[in-house]
Amino acid sequence: SNILQVKNEMDKAKEHLFEALKLKSDFSKADQNLSMLLSYKNEDNDNHLLSMIDKLENTQLDENNKILLHFGLGKAFEDKKNYKKSFEHLELGNDLKKNRIMSKINFYRQKSEDIKRYFSKINFDNIHKHFDDGKKIFILGLPRSGTTLLEKIISSHPKVGSVSEIGFLYDNINKNIFIDKKINENKINEFINSNLRSEYNNFLNQFNIKKEFILDKTLTNFWYIGFIKIFFPNSKIIHSYRNPKDNCLSIFKNLFPDTTGEKWLYDQNEMGEYYLIYHDIMKFWNKLFPNQIYNSKYEDLINNKVSKIKDLIKFCELEWDEKCLNHHKNTNPIKTLSINQANKPIYKTSINSSQFYKDKLSEIYKILDELN
Repeated sequence: SNILQVKNEMDKAKEHLFEALKLKSDFSKADQNLSMLLSYKNEDNDNHLLSMIDKLENTQLDENNKILLHFGLGKAFEDKKNYKKSFEHLELGNDLKKNRIMSKINFYRQKSEDIKRYFSKINFDNIHKHFDDGKKIFILGLPRSGTTLLEKIISSHPKVGSVSEIGFLYDNINKNIFIDKKINENKINEFINSNLRSEYNNFLNQFNIKKEFILDKTLTNFWYIGFIKIFFPNSKIIHSYRNPKDNCLSIFKNLFPDTTGEKWLYDQNEMGEYYLIYHDIMKFWNKLFPNQIYNSKYEDLINNKVSKIKDLIKFCELEWDEKCLNHHKNTNPIKTLSINQANKPIYKTSINSSQFYKDKLSEIYKILDELN
């Protein structure tokens, strides 16, 4: 089923999930996956919604399975516009999830200050110039901000291939600039003269992409734009962002892979705080590198599709190709929580969706009001 979803064969993917539930009725991961693919506006899917409620009420489930069903039911009730019931399940799922994860918010706060301090005093003219053919495109930002849509649009161009969310640069930079979970400036000074560019290119070669441009959609690269500008000075950096309240709501509604280990994804207070940290560091990078980062606002892309997509392709220094307007026909495999949405034509229903939850997510929204 997962493979079929990556290949955009959603009907076949659903068949396998239903088959899995016939074989093992308490396999809640299949229920939660199905909830992301089914539309519960259609009454034909009410049986699946009722079966999830029944499992939650009448079986002895472990915590993992309860989490999966709560997120599944949150999506199902939202489809039916029963926002009260939807939030009840989303809150229960998030509470169960966050209680198992340690907070890192103070670490991120300090990390942001240390990075800004270092790059505020760096003289880019004195740094060793790394050769860069300019054929790299980096898409970055928060989860659920529109990055997958941008990936689908740009990788629809015949000259662009995507490796999606590989994490190589983020992980390697992390390994080389910290000592005991603290950023060390001496380590950074050594690191910026390293051969990271060659290591990255060797890693990319494993994907056997025959296209001229390679797109990397590792979201957390927003932390390290300064390093990208050192090692890949001519690369194209695209930052995706959207209405903060809609963005945080979308994060709150989604269950992320267990490997993430990030409490802020499930905790209202931490999510608001993390958003402020992210917003602040992006403000810093845009000031440090004026006109060198393309800031793509999701709402503008949705409302002015043709002109914004043309701007995007021009920024990447690619010639115009009509395929970019038909991104939903792009068969390049992608693997992300947004896979189902990204494989559809552009739609507007997610804009201002936060209005339906404004009394429920008051803790996040109060923190986000500091942005105004």
